[in-house]
Amino acid sequence: LEACLGEDEDGNTSLPLQRLNAALSWIEACLGRNFDEKIANEYKNSNDPILPPPGRRTMWPATVEAMKRKGQTSRGKIHLDAPLQHIFGDRSTSPVNVSAFLESEDEVNDARLLRACFMLFQAGRIDEALKLVSDCGQAWRAASWIGGEPLSSDGSGNPTRSLWKKQCREISKQMARVTQVGNSPQTNTRSLHSSIAYEAAILCLLSDDVHNALNNPVFQTWESGVHAVLHAERGIIVDEVLKAHNNTRIEAAEESQTHFPYVGTEFDAFDNNETAPEGCDGDLGAALEQLDSSPLDEIREGSGDPFRNGMSSFLVGQNAVKEYIEECAALSIAAQNEDEACFLRFIAHLVIYIDSVLPDFSSQLCLPQDVGSDGNDDSLCELLLLKYISYLSTRRDLWSHVALYCSLLSVDNILETYSSFLINVHSDQERKMTLQQARDFFPEGLDCCILRNVVREMIINDIPWQHAPGEEGAPAGVNSADARKMRSIHWLCYYPEHWPDALVCSNLLLRIFLLTEGVGTEPSDSNLLACKILCDKMLPDDLAEVAVMQCEQNDGKVPMSISLPMAQNLRKEYISIEMFLNAHTM
Repeated sequence: LEACLGEDEDGNTSLPLQRLNAALSWIEACLGRNFDEKIANEYKNSNDPILPPPGRRTMWPATVEAMKRKGQTSRGKIHLDAPLQHIFGDRSTSPVNVSAFLESEDEVNDARLLRACFMLFQAGRIDEALKLVSDCGQAWRAASWIGGEPLSSDGSGNPTRSLWKKQCREISKQMARVTQVGNSPQTNTRSLHSSIAYEAAILCLLSDDVHNALNNPVFQTWESGVHAVLHAERGIIVDEVLKAHNNTRIEAAEESQTHFPYVGTEFDAFDNNETAPEGCDGDLGAALEQLDSSPLDEIREGSGDPFRNGMSSFLVGQNAVKEYIEECAALSIAAQNEDEACFLRFIAHLVIYIDSVLPDFSSQLCLPQDVGSDGNDDSLCELLLLKYISYLSTRRDLWSHVALYCSLLSVDNILETYSSFLINVHSDQERKMTLQQARDFFPEGLDCCILRNVVREMIINDIPWQHAPGEEGAPAGVNSADARKMRSIHWLCYYPEHWPDALVCSNLLLRIFLLTEGVGTEPSDSNLLACKILCDKMLPDDLAEVAVMQCEQNDGKVPMSISLPMAQNLRKEYISIEMFLNAHTM
């Protein structure tokens, strides 16, 4: 059995079964975390505790006490299956009030106990469920739940396992009448159901009965429905393996005219059992389609949730994942509403993850033909990143994340995208932060290329001015647009290796101001004032000297760096402009 299920040391098993095992482990871990979170909040003002009172260690104490007060004895007056005895003897369709057989306190505590056990079964923590129910004085329940252990060569396990599973299905079907599914609203809002509803749910899991499980309101979430389907799929495979092994063993015994130690056990008597559930042969797509037929809105509508659709696609296989991602990416890229930012963030991160672990598969992803990409040849991951970065750029509180996501782009897209972003950053603190991140995340030297793009774009192009958050006011006598151009050179003044470029851009801006005519052919007074403020108050005093020193150190060593002769000529130009401005002032 271990070899067939991929649990032996060799681990040789089929891909569908590997996927099924992984999917079941994943959903059990999710449901287990949900249980642990509820237990952690048990004593934090919870109005619906998960466990019965800590002091309860006997079965139905309030009911027994009530019978004693009435002068009754427990012998012959109460039975473990009292609620079910009524159902088996009455073929009417009227719902049964379980609390009629138990005191309300005992019924509520039983419901909580069985709900906790059900959640532990969902989490795959069966031993904990058995211990919990035994600790609460109901060891008989624990004994009734362990019949699914396969018969082993040493004689341990249940020799009549298939009969036990058949009886579990029959009992859960009868209990389904008590859950009142057919008589209750389709939308389930109750936090605590009857104890029999939880017991029926446990029996559904033990007997791989998906149909009754998806009709039981205890399965309140899509995740619970998925677990029931996956658990049943694996259980049916176990049954088929045991049945095939048992039949082969019996045939061998008949041929050798010997006897199997446990004659008539396991599946020998149930080869033609029509009540046994049928699986989907590892096709998880077909198996999960059963969720669509559930009468419970929480399960059925959960299949339409885009995030759960993503989970389902990963459970089904590669083609489903590809179809899901491409469809979601097309919707996210075409969306113009910021309300869709949450889903854009989700799908972008999903594709980033796939691109990192499955690069070959990621390269196959593309937008549908009816969704234009403006002739862009970028990958789907790149397109989603560009869209998400565009959104981040509109949120000043998220600017600290822009560089990180830009670092995942190609170099050409980093240059274009981050340059366009920095043009809109105007406060000194934010300039320092975004520049430092560029130096941390981008390839060495790329920050200088980006700053060249930013500063020259801001100086040369007359971008319409509009006050930006964090931007300082213009100096007296200088218009706001010119002040922004002057401060743009600050981008190149934070690190000495950028100062040669700062000298280039300073000379460029000074020439623009000086060559802009006023009333006559001379520079206007406002432009002269802007030049004086730029040289005297905004630029470092030793800008020209340090720029030349940097070029002497880096001459020929740094790609695309300014040559030493050019830097020396720029220094002469800068000094000449300073002398002209000083003469004009005198």
